[in-house]
Amino acid sequence: MRYLLICVLFIASLYAVDENLEASKNATEEGFSYLHKMKTKEAMVFFQKAIAFDNAYAEAHLGLGLTYFQLKEYKEAVHRFKTALIFNDTLMEAWDYLGISYELLGDLEKALSTYFKAVNIDPQFSKHASRFSINIPIEILPISIERREEQIRVLKKAPSLKGKKIYVENDMPIMDTLLFARFLDELYYTQKAHVYFEPGAKLQSLFTKGMPHIEIVEWLSLDTDQVFDYKISLSALPIYFETTLKTIPYTKGYLSLEPPRETHKTGIVWRFDSEDPQGKEGIVLEQLLAFVPAGSVPYLLQESPRGVADNLISLGFRGQSLDSLRGDISQMDFVIAVDGTIARLAAAMGKKVLLILPTPCQWVWYIDGKTTPWFENVELKRLA
Repeated sequence: MRYLLICVLFIASLYAVDENLEASKNATEEGFSYLHKMKTKEAMVFFQKAIAFDNAYAEAHLGLGLTYFQLKEYKEAVHRFKTALIFNDTLMEAWDYLGISYELLGDLEKALSTYFKAVNIDPQFSKHASRFSINIPIEILPISIERREEQIRVLKKAPSLKGKKIYVENDMPIMDTLLFARFLDELYYTQKAHVYFEPGAKLQSLFTKGMPHIEIVEWLSLDTDQVFDYKISLSALPIYFETTLKTIPYTKGYLSLEPPRETHKTGIVWRFDSEDPQGKEGIVLEQLLAFVPAGSVPYLLQESPRGVADNLISLGFRGQSLDSLRGDISQMDFVIAVDGTIARLAAAMGKKVLLILPTPCQWVWYIDGKTTPWFENVELKRLA
């Protein structure tokens, strides 16, 4: 009789668990319906109800985290996203917004660490996460992460890097190479090291002229184990320097800076290049021309779109090398551009840039604001 009673109570508890889970799911759906309407107070009530029904329902914690994120309470959002991942670590939206929250709190190291962990769980994450910038080839990611961590440990143990030969391997696409190249200067000037950098064939000439104090090398021609004292990946340098949003170096530019001069020329970049993760064709040229200062002559730094008036001068980027493009940009005193290789090159050269951003945009430009901690010379204009 006692055994039968235990069985009945066990079965009843299973029904209760199912009912609680179903109630939690229903409350979570209600919460998301309010959140999509930007009704955060109502959304929060339903997500809290969902958690009360079933504390282990990860989607309810995710929804509450997104609500706090909308309210810009990022510390509480971090707590909720981490809780969601305890119950379901394959919830990629929680990983994505956890990383973004860390960025907005100024903790770049935790943000990058979050993205790397997410990729180990789901290799496709780097293709769809809107803020993921370290776009290393998927097939080498697990090895690359371990190698970076080991490189950082070795460099941290070194008593001094002064006079040491350090080989920096480029493990990033062109857009992010232009963004992170500033850390080569940080390594050269603050550590007094001899820095050798392998930028890849497309960037070799650009960096040879733009950073003459850095030794530019070809990866295939070197036996890196014998020639250098240390090796490190470009993507590991901000982590090695423990960089935060407040300590990003060389925010006024770093690629062959020239004294500002009045040329009354404005460079225009209307087309997203092939590396842009948003996959959009471009922005209507007339939208960009509206920002050209009075008295300045617009020059297209790319090929002309169809139907453009003949009096617009096109410098035709597609047939140019990045080094020759650097020469064209140097003639401009202002650049109006969509995000991409040309915009980041202009910013790295210290040119004044008005960057036109879609929604969503790459993580480096964050989700709001008109300025960026990466460049003092860049103003952000966000399109709805």
